[in-house]
Amino acid sequence: MRKWILLFVIPSLGLVSMAPAAATPPHPASGTVVQTGSVAAPPEQAGGNLIVMSQSTFSFLGTFTGTSVAEERLVVHPNGLITFQSTEIFTGEVEGRTGTVAFRVVGTVVGDSVQGQFTILRGTAELENLRGQGTFEVTGVSGTYSGQIHFDPN
Repeated sequence: MRKWILLFVIPSLGLVSMAPAAATPPHPASGTVVQTGSVAAPPEQAGGNLIVMSQSTFSFLGTFTGTSVAEERLVVHPNGLITFQSTEIFTGEVEGRTGTVAFRVVGTVVGDSVQGQFTILRGTAELENLRGQGTFEVTGVSGTYSGQIHFDPN
């Protein structure tokens, strides 16, 4: 009889450990961001637009605590509108977990004010399964970010 019990219990223990893990529920992320540096290449004309490629560095506090480097492409349109997109690599900590996160960032510049949206593309190490998106506003070199994040199952 013991043999039958072991034959039933051991395989069912394996089934329990194979159950899929659930993602954490989306929850708020917020904090401050400060631009700590920027280097721009000479502007180039493209049709009626002026294109500026730059690399900027940032420091984050809040849900995201660490630093980042952004490879940016700014477009100054003939009507004066300035738009940008970038890929930003964050290195640091999110909710006690460490690693890197790649963001896609898009936005507009009006005077010394920058606003836009970010989306998490991928992560590494303990941030590999981090997902989320949000918005940011910066005036001068400092501002705030807010959004929703969650961790997908491993």
